[in-house]
Amino acid sequence: GGSGQAAITAAGGKTAAVVTRFAGANAIVIAAPADIQRQLAEVVRQLDTRREQVLVEAIVAEVSDTTAKTLGAQFIVGDPSGGAFGASTFSNSAPNILQIAGAIGATQLNTSSTTTQNTDGSTTTTNTTSSAADTLQQSAISSILAATGGFGGFGGKIGSTFFGAIINAVKSDSQSNLLQVPHLVTLDNQEAHSLVGQEIPITTGRALSNNFDNAFQTTQRQNVGIELTVRPQVNSSGTVKLNLRLEVSSIAGPVSSDNSDLILNKREVETVRTVDDGQIAVISGLLDDNERRTIEKIPLLGDLPVLGHLFTSKAKQRAKTNLMIFIRPTILRTAEDSRRLTEQRYG
Repeated sequence: GGSGQAAITAAGGKTAAVVTRFAGANAIVIAAPADIQRQLAEVVRQLDTRREQVLVEAIVAEVSDTTAKTLGAQFIVGDPSGGAFGASTFSNSAPNILQIAGAIGATQLNTSSTTTQNTDGSTTTTNTTSSAADTLQQSAISSILAATGGFGGFGGKIGSTFFGAIINAVKSDSQSNLLQVPHLVTLDNQEAHSLVGQEIPITTGRALSNNFDNAFQTTQRQNVGIELTVRPQVNSSGTVKLNLRLEVSSIAGPVSSDNSDLILNKREVETVRTVDDGQIAVISGLLDDNERRTIEKIPLLGDLPVLGHLFTSKAKQRAKTNLMIFIRPTILRTAEDSRRLTEQRYG
C-alpha cells in the first residue's frame, strides 16, 4: 500500500512512538513525545542524505582474426553453328564467365539499320543495337566490378568453335568490430540495464484439439542482441564493486528446412569485480573459433587426379573472435561532480 505503521516500544512494554510511512510524499509521520521525536528526527537527518551515483562507461568489442581464401577456374566452350555448348562456373567465383561470354556474344546479335534521305540528296544510315545486347553487356560489367582479389583469363576461336577460361584467387582479412559503447548513470547499489537488439518469438509449445485440428502454439518473446546489466556498489574506501552480466546473442538460423524453430548463438559472462574509481577493468577470453570449407566441382571431371583441380573451386573461411569488455566506473558524489562531468563529455 501507500502507507505503513511501525511501533517503537520502550522499556516496560509501553509504546514510545508510532512511525507511519507516507509513500506519496516520500515522508514519514512520527507520533511520539517531544524528546523521542527529537531523537528520531536526528536519525532521519543522518540517513536522509544525497545518494552517490556511479557513471558506468563500457566498450563491448569483438577482436577478430578472419581470413578467407578462394581459388577456382571456370571454362566455356561452344559451337554456335553446331549447337554444342559446355561451361563450368561456381557460386563463389567472380566474375562469372557466362556473363562475360554473354556480353561478347551480344556483339553478334542482329542490329537494325535505318537509312534516311537528306534534303541535299545524301543518305544517313543509323545502326541500333538490340536491347538484349545492352542488358548482357551491363550484366558483364556489374560482374567484373563486383569481383575481388585477382583474376585472369583468356579466350579464342578456332573455326566456328569458341573457348575461354577465367582463374580467380581471393584472400581477405578483417579485424575488430565495435559492438556497443553504453554510458549509464545509476544510483549506488541500483541496477542499470542496456539492450541493443530485438525481440523474437520463441515457440514454447504446440497443441492439437481432440479431432487433431485447430492447432495452436504458445510463444514467448526473447531478447537477441547485446545486453548489459550492471549493479555498482560504492565502498567506503573509494572503490566500486561491480556486479556485471553481459550477453551477446544472434540468430543462427532455423533448425532445419522442416523445422522453423530458431537456433541462437550466445556468449555470456557474469562476474563480480572491484575497480578503483575512474580506473578501467578488462574482461576477455570469450573465444569463438569457426572454420568453413566449401568445395564445388564438376562430377567425374573434378575427381580426376591433378587435372581435377581445373574443374574445381575451393573456398576456405576461418573466423576467430575474442569478445572483450572494457568498463570504467566513476563515482559522482555531489551535484558539482555531475555538472563537471557533463561539461567534460558534452560541453
